[in-house]
Order: sequence, then C-alpha cells, then structure tokens
Amino acid sequence: MIKKETIIKVFSNFLSLLFLTILLPTLLWRGVYSLWGIALVPFFLNIFLNHKKTKKVLLHGTIMSVFFAIGGYWWVYTQDGEISLFFLALIMSLFFWITLSYLSYTLTNKHKNNYFLIISIPFVFILLQYFVSFIQLGGFIFEIGSFVKETGTLSMFIGLRGITFLVVALNVVFALLLYTFFSETNKTKKNRHLLLYSLMVFLILLVLFIPSLEEEKTDNKINITVAAIQPNFDQSWEWRTNNVEKAIVERNLNLTDYAINYGAKIVVWPEYAMPADLINDKPHLLETIQEYAKKNEVNLIIGSLLYRKNQKHLNIVIYINSNGTFLGHSGSIFPGFFNTGAVSTKNNQTVFQFDYKGNKIKVSSLICYEEFFPKYFSERRTDGVDLFVVIANNRRFGFGAGLAAQFSKHRAAENNVPLIRASNTGISQIINSKGKILIQSDNNIKTILVQSVLI
Repeated sequence: MIKKETIIKVFSNFLSLLFLTILLPTLLWRGVYSLWGIALVPFFLNIFLNHKKTKKVLLHGTIMSVFFAIGGYWWVYTQDGEISLFFLALIMSLFFWITLSYLSYTLTNKHKNNYFLIISIPFVFILLQYFVSFIQLGGFIFEIGSFVKETGTLSMFIGLRGITFLVVALNVVFALLLYTFFSETNKTKKNRHLLLYSLMVFLILLVLFIPSLEEEKTDNKINITVAAIQPNFDQSWEWRTNNVEKAIVERNLNLTDYAINYGAKIVVWPEYAMPADLINDKPHLLETIQEYAKKNEVNLIIGSLLYRKNQKHLNIVIYINSNGTFLGHSGSIFPGFFNTGAVSTKNNQTVFQFDYKGNKIKVSSLICYEEFFPKYFSERRTDGVDLFVVIANNRRFGFGAGLAAQFSKHRAAENNVPLIRASNTGISQIINSKGKILIQSDNNIKTILVQSVLI
C-alpha cells in the first residue's frame, strides 16, 4: 500500500510544476497575480518532507528548473544569428532552483524547529535573485513582488525585493503549516500552529490586502497633461528604415496631433519611434519635428538612435522643448544583449528641463530593459527628477510584454515620481507617483494615452 507521505510528495511535485508553468507568463499579467502566495508552497513542502534525502531534493530542483524555463520563457523570440535566449534561461533556471533546493534542504536539516526557516529561506531566495540579476534575463521573472497586484504602493516603503521576500516568506509559512500537520506529534503541534497561523494571517494582510495608498496629495503640485503614443509599427527593421521619411514620421505626428487635441503638453514617442540617425544623417527630419513642436507648443521625447562604427548603434532619447529647441539626447546605459546591434554609453546627460507655465520640469528617460533595475531610477531621483519616462519596443517578447510592463509601477512608487511608459506595440502606461496605473493600453494596437499627472 502506498504511504500517505509518498502521495503527498508526488502531489506536491505536481502542484509546484503546475502552478509555475501555468502562471508564467500566460496568466500572470492578466490578473492571476496573488497565486504567487501559494505557488511555491508545494515546492517547499516537498523539501521539508525529504529533509534526509539529498538526491531527491536535487532531482526535484532539477525538474523545477526545466519546467520553470519552459513555462516562463517559451515566449522569448530569438532572431537568426543570436544566442538562444531559451538555453540561457534554462541555465539560469537550473542554477537558481537547484541551489535554492539544496540550501533550503540544508537549512531544514540544521534547524529542526523550523522557525529559522521563515527568515532564512526568503533570504536565500533574495540572495540568489541578486546573483541571477547579473544575467540580463535574470531580473525578468524572479522579482515575484512585481506580479502581486496589490503591492505596487508597498514598494514605496520596502522596495520590490522586500515584497518578494514577504511573498516567499508567506509560501514558507504555508509549507511549514502543512509540514507540521503531517510530520509532528500532537503535543508539539498546538503552539507551533498558533505561531504559524499568526504569521500567515499577518503576511496575507500585509501582502495581499494592504489598504490603498495610491491617492496623491495635491498640495504644491503642478497638474500637467502628458501623453504616450503607441504607433504599432511593423517590426521589420528594413521596412522601418525604408519608411522613416514618410509613413513613420507621419504616423508619429498624426498620433501626436490627437494627443495635443486632448491637451497634452508632454508627448512621448517609444523606443526606435524614429529608426534613423536624426542628428547626423537626417537633420532635416529633426528640423521638421522641431518646427512641429514650436508650432504646437508641445514638449517631445523621442526614441531614436545614433550610428556607431561597424553598423552598431546607440539607442537614444531626443528631447525637444515646446519652443522647438533641441535640448540634447541621452543614450542607453544597459541595452539588452539580445539587441545585438546596440552599444552602451557612460558619457550621458540624464536629466533635461522642460518649460511649463513658468515652471521647470525635470525629466529623465530610461530605455527598455533598464526599467527592471531600481538603481538607475534612484540615482536620477537624487537630481530632483519630476517625471520619469520609459521607452520600449516589446513585440518580440510576445506574452513577455505583459510581464515587462509590471515593473514601471514599482519604479514610480519607489521614487515617488510619476512615470510615462511608451512602447511601440504595447503595453504603454501612465502611472502616478504612488505606483497606480492611471491608464494603460492593450497590446499590439495603434493608440494614444492621454492623462493628467501631478508633479
């Protein structure tokens, strides 16, 4: 007859794989956020139940790694001639889950009372997450806090990794409750269950049902209408470069016309909105856009590029004031390595000033993958930035575009600064300083977002 413990182990393996496979990424960004509160429970339960069987724990971690890579990264699109991102994701996943399994197993053996695990395992998770973040796909999935919908404003106080710590701790508490129920004597259950239930209730209230803090105070703030355009251009680089003089510039300007009609004073064009070197190769196009800005008294932030040697390019953001003045450009400091034609720069002006009703509005932009990294935002916040901008071009990510769009609300909340996210194909967003998404576009459509924000 099959032992009860064996059934539990097999069932916990199945549940872990099922949860993580279906959550990433198809459902996660569509609203099934809070399942992260229990998705790792079977994983940890299995480790606790196998606390004397190293090989089984490592095997469980290996199986988790493979399924996590498949379930979490199948949407990654790889162009010809590039390193396969899926195999990179698999290697990263193997390192993360096998190491987490082994360290959690070790802690279980050394701390029989299990209380230490509540703190130690989330700490190990965060530490591994830090190392994995050096791989450019690393920050994309493992910031679990991004995918718990209710915690956007909580990042103002403890940051995104702090939220991830709490979510993992909640999973550990659930797993320990089940572990003590199945493996301990009635004499030791009562007090331990009381503690664990108390912790579980506290964490649930904190992580999932924190009162809303998303409303902003209006005292001494400037109300300005901003816009993000989402042109939804064909991703073929050849088509885009061949049509920059006509179809592309016309669509960008037409969408900007609509935004201006709704009162927009700052309009953001997405990454590669103008896929040409406007500064060196096509200055006439830059002059056309400058004249447009002056005529319509609108401040423009435009995704473009600068060509370098060997056909490489620097991904840049161009700033044009409402009087038509070209203020300068900022360049990408950390392009995704999957963008093999892009280079980075360290010599960068990062903050620019727009004029609005006698006020100076400080604006700073980050490009695509840089939105995953809090430090780039916090460094610029010290310069007194009033408005953050993220420009992106996410169609190649498929469902991953929805995952990528989960990070900007945390960058806004962490720095108490509103943010405009403009993506060529979506998802575009306008977010207030508390991390509340005020307006958001659908994916793969041509549209504009117009919204007033307080700065």
